[in-house]
Amino acid sequence: MVGRKIVPGKYEIFFRLKSKSYRLNVFFQEARRIVSAIQQHISWNEFLPRVLGWNAINLYELGLEQDGYYRGYDDKCNPTILNEFATAAFRFGHSLIKPTFKRMDDRYSERVINIQLKCHLILLFTWSNLISG
Repeated sequence: MVGRKIVPGKYEIFFRLKSKSYRLNVFFQEARRIVSAIQQHISWNEFLPRVLGWNAINLYELGLEQDGYYRGYDDKCNPTILNEFATAAFRFGHSLIKPTFKRMDDRYSERVINIQLKCHLILLFTWSNLISG
């Protein structure tokens, strides 16, 4: 490979994404992996500690690895959860939603008209109840 500069380390993926030889589907899958990793990092490193507190994170060993990957995955462990827990988690998550949503214009200034989310959620739950019977 004459003339190709090898970029070592964590930034190599960004240089591979710019390569013209990658097909569009490969580009999409790589971008999807990056976005998923960022979302997981935010959830585990920022959201959970605020909800549970650092004491619970440390007590139940929920913290992220400082380096490398988690190696303790057990494929024999049943990953399903009880419906009651899923319902409680769903309700808890929705209780964190603010009642209004501020809208911004193209200059990032707050618009006067705000969306009242409670009305939208009432319509959503009513519609989902009608569908499910």
